Amino acid sequence: MDNFNKRGKAEEAKAALSAELQFKAEARRNKRVGLWFADTVLGLSGDEQEAFASKTIEADFEESGSDDVLRFLRQQAENAGKTFDEGAVVSQMDKEYRLAIEELSQN
Repeated sequence: MDNFNKRGKAEEAKAALSAELQFKAEARRNKRVGLWFADTVLGLSGDEQEAFASKTIEADFEESGSDDVLRFLRQQAENAGKTFDEGAVVSQMDKEYRLAIEELSQN
């Protein structure tokens, strides 16, 4: 029974680590996507890019998944009179998420 408890605790620790890694990777992804979007779509630079990236991170706290981030970015593009290319944004989000997981896994 002792081994069973140890194995259960190990699985719980692994799940907690996995959830923490996922949270950090999503935050890192959102910052990078926000910077990319601010530059390539909205034409922002410097402090405006950083502020936009922070708002992109905050947008992800509305609901689970990334739909809230997509909705935020779409709204920002529309507000600026810019075209929103969901395919390009999703592709960038996937790329940045994979990169963030890779970076965080190395630490």
